[in-house]
Amino acid sequence: MLALPITLAALATLFSTGSATCYWPTGNETYSRDATEHMRCSNDTTSPLHTICCALNRTNLSGGDIKDGRTNDVCLPNGICQNKVLNHGTLQVSYWRETCTEQDWKKGLCLDVCSDDWTSGNGTTGAIMTPCDGTAGSLRWCCGVDTSCCKDDKKVKLIPFEFRGAIPNTAAASSAPWPIATSPSSQGDDDGLSTGAKAGIGVSAGIGGLALVGLGFMLARRTAGRNARQEQPKVEETETRGPTPPEKTVYRYELEPGTRAELPYSPHDPHLAAAKAESAELP
Repeated sequence: MLALPITLAALATLFSTGSATCYWPTGNETYSRDATEHMRCSNDTTSPLHTICCALNRTNLSGGDIKDGRTNDVCLPNGICQNKVLNHGTLQVSYWRETCTEQDWKKGLCLDVCSDDWTSGNGTTGAIMTPCDGTAGSLRWCCGVDTSCCKDDKKVKLIPFEFRGAIPNTAAASSAPWPIATSPSSQGDDDGLSTGAKAGIGVSAGIGGLALVGLGFMLARRTAGRNARQEQPKVEETETRGPTPPEKTVYRYELEPGTRAELPYSPHDPHLAAAKAESAELP
């Protein structure tokens, strides 16, 4: 029953990739078992991986038990072939620079790294590679079996997350002719900025935000003060108006001719007081 899923998976791999002649960095064709196992990573002619070959035509799937034979590779976006195998209960992961559909590797269509005699022996075998940060999305890779090779600049290669063509000879290259794509979350903090740089950016952003808040507060106060000064005269006019004064007493000499009015009585008027005194003396 297990043979059916394995067969279906193998058929799916054949349909998703394509058979093609793959070449080693020396220009030699793959031969023997490699000739049937190595296939191009993509059938899409617009994909850079169209020229990259990995061991995709094995019956033992990626992550399978080593007792069942060599496992299939997985094509990474950067052109490196990832291999996973279960060895006595332990999952072992390795990375390889394999082959290319272009016989002339100098055209820039192949992942031409770790192809010197001192890294790959006779130039007709795959070269094992190690990510310097321990992840498949690493930017820095070295030609060797462990991270100790990352200390040697001659063995370190800068490989973008997505394969775009020719790779600089060493990690000392100041710039790359290809754009470096954003790496996945598995890369962690390895995004080209140091922790100090990130902290500086964060502090600067915080200070800038506080400055904007302060400026907004000052403008708001200034606007409020201007509005208060414009409304102040109206308030003073209302306050100085005061209460309505009492009705004024009108005397006869102030009236127009023909208008009659009674004079108000006042105990302090001397003429009225004298008249009342005379009336009191009459028999």
